[in-house]
Amino acid sequence: FEINIKLFETIEEVNLHKLINSFSKVIEEISACEKSQKVLINSLINMNKPISSFFDNVIINHEDSNTKFNRFKLLKNLHNLMLKFARFDLIED
Repeated sequence: FEINIKLFETIEEVNLHKLINSFSKVIEEISACEKSQKVLINSLINMNKPISSFFDNVIINHEDSNTKFNRFKLLKNLHNLMLKFARFDLIED
């Protein structure tokens, strides 16, 4: 989804957008081997803080609909990125 960076109001939005872009490049550059899995796991671990910060400090359901939908698209891009390499539906209780 196309993100309008001009609508960003917080550093957390900027950071999450940068994180998505950089992680997307990591996924494209590595192949499916044992070393690449370690890179992906380490990348995921490093993503925890910026993602948590985003949810702690950003009101996604903003009163301005353009800002709100831009934030939804940002999260949808993160979701789609995770689905490129992870099968969360295989996780059992």
